[in-house]
Amino acid sequence: MTIEYKDSKRIVNLSTDVVNTPDINETFETDTKTAQNGTLVAWDSTDKRIEGTMSRINTNTNWIYDLGSDLSTTKFIVDFQFDIISNTNPTGTSATNFFQITSGTGGNQGAGGFSFTFESNGSGGYFGINAKNSGDMESGNTWGSAGTFASNTTYYMRMIRDGDDFTCIRYSDTWGGTVAETLEKTVSGVTGLRYWRIQNYNGATSSYNGVTTFAVDNLKLYNGVTSLTNKPTDVQDNSILVEKDTARRYWFTPQTVDTEEAFSFTTTDTVNSLWGNRIYGMKLLSGHSGLNKYIKKIKTYHPTNPTGSRLTTGTLYHVILDSSGTEIARSAGVSASSVSNNSWAETTLSTPVKLEENYTVGVTISTGSGSSYLGTAVNNNGSSPTNTTRYYKDESGNVGLSTSETMLMVFDSDPATGLSIPATWTRGYFPITRGVIAGGEQSPVSNIMDYITIATLGDATDFGDLTQARYGIASMYSDTRGVFACGYNGGYYNTIDYITILTAGNATDFGDASTATYSQAGVSNKTRGVFASNGASRGSNLDYITIATTGNATSGFGNLTRSTTSIGGNVNSETRGVFLAGNTSGDVYSNVMDYITIDTTGNAIDFGDLTVGRYSPAGLSSETRGVIFGGNISGNSTNNIDYITIDTTANATDFGDLLGVMSGMTGGLTNDTRGVMAGGGNASGRTNVIQYITIDTAGNSTDFGDLTLARSGAGGVSG
Repeated sequence: MTIEYKDSKRIVNLSTDVVNTPDINETFETDTKTAQNGTLVAWDSTDKRIEGTMSRINTNTNWIYDLGSDLSTTKFIVDFQFDIISNTNPTGTSATNFFQITSGTGGNQGAGGFSFTFESNGSGGYFGINAKNSGDMESGNTWGSAGTFASNTTYYMRMIRDGDDFTCIRYSDTWGGTVAETLEKTVSGVTGLRYWRIQNYNGATSSYNGVTTFAVDNLKLYNGVTSLTNKPTDVQDNSILVEKDTARRYWFTPQTVDTEEAFSFTTTDTVNSLWGNRIYGMKLLSGHSGLNKYIKKIKTYHPTNPTGSRLTTGTLYHVILDSSGTEIARSAGVSASSVSNNSWAETTLSTPVKLEENYTVGVTISTGSGSSYLGTAVNNNGSSPTNTTRYYKDESGNVGLSTSETMLMVFDSDPATGLSIPATWTRGYFPITRGVIAGGEQSPVSNIMDYITIATLGDATDFGDLTQARYGIASMYSDTRGVFACGYNGGYYNTIDYITILTAGNATDFGDASTATYSQAGVSNKTRGVFASNGASRGSNLDYITIATTGNATSGFGNLTRSTTSIGGNVNSETRGVFLAGNTSGDVYSNVMDYITIDTTGNAIDFGDLTVGRYSPAGLSSETRGVIFGGNISGNSTNNIDYITIDTTANATDFGDLLGVMSGMTGGLTNDTRGVMAGGGNASGRTNVIQYITIDTAGNSTDFGDLTLARSGAGGVSG
């Protein structure tokens, strides 16, 4: 496909969106604290964020949030939004606040950890960084440049750990955007980080005569990474972006939607009184023309008050409530004093919201009373938009609905052009066309590699040769490269080979595994491969490689839940890999499945059980479903096929049957729709038969074609 780029629309130096999914995405809709000391830092129920006042007192004041478990000791990213609400610098003693990740909830800033620090002083102020295993975070800060930090300023803060290297980045517009300052510190021995806290400096009673208030919102944790993948957001529709290091493809999909001014009307019969924490809104019922459309701009009409005085304090917001009445979005605020009588108040949501049935679009204000309010226009003369009702929540939280009156409101202030919401980069692989089968047990042991076109039934074709003939091979692959690790041929091998899947030819040396072994298995997520490396006996060790980078495997990824050999693999998604069954101590045929998070080192966790215990099964998968087939049960091969949903821990379910009983088959041959199983052996000998299934449709396998020679224990990759 040819892409014609518009002026200023090339994929360079453009605004971007992060495509990583955060492990935690906390917007503080409720007070999610684990602990709180004092009241200088606390959750604000109106603005739905954490707000604080800087001071210098000999009192421990903090607000603490549990991140759920200890963060990686090697890599993580924590983002948060930091708003300076007001800032009048002192003429004397400074005040300091710490935005830190610690190992516990006790103590004050002396708890140690990793801190993004802010100090207000007579020179204006500083941001700083500190990291230590224990001790007072006030001492040892690396400070940035002095500056004047104005009221009503927002910064986007990023805290990065990369081993013993700690980095704090302050962005002026968005995370990953314009860098205002970067601070770095190297410290060893910082462990057990789990709690994110906002900590006021505790340790002095000096008078602080400045006035600094701040807010924190939009806390995000990305555990196990040191950088985030960003994709451009303002390029030509249907563009394709290819990542050079992984060869992953992304398609740029437009999501432009038109909204309608039919949401509004012009006849005003009633004026309601809007004051502190009341919500007036329009609830969209079944059949409303606005359902499944996106809004970002909202405006409401505010006529002259019939009674009482006009409200001049507080902040007006527009809000979106879901069908249960829970607030899911809040606009930027506008000052009530800026809303004149008989005028429109317009605000913008930070992210467009898709309107669903029984959602409410409303208006609220942060302060006021019954004698001082803003007027809000309501219509009850029968010309209201169809399929709507008025939503009203009073300051005590009581909800009322009315079908006879509806808010005067416009969604999207420019309906002529429609509302363009952010387009998305849709993840896709290279079209997977080929499967490669490598090595295998035969007489003699084979170094031959075959290939098939997965979508086309037929016999396999010679691809080339491995560097060494062997069987019992662990295989891993990216979109373009296949990797074959270890094996056996009169002795155990630590050899790792690689091929370019779409280019027939002999394999090339990749590096070495930490241990010579065979009858093990691998999993991969297109970037990293992980495989069992247990030597000549049973074990639980896992090695890992970066598929795009040749070199020796790294030991110490973690351990399986059991010591075993003859396990199955190649069941994996972009995030998770599953290891299957095996032969454990005492020749027990295991039904256990373990899983790992491929990008995060650590021990495997129990996933569930297969329908029957076995050793030497094989596996394949789509992005969501894993299929496990064949194996040896009590000395006899089986025709059993099981399946699992990879991202949901649970026992396996019966899928169907193979063409015959078979053990040591080749897995990993899949184009995400069709799964192909090759070769294998049973009491009658080894076979050259290739079989296939449709992964999302349970059923028995069907004949595909034949390998160039019969074999078992071969490795399999797809690309």
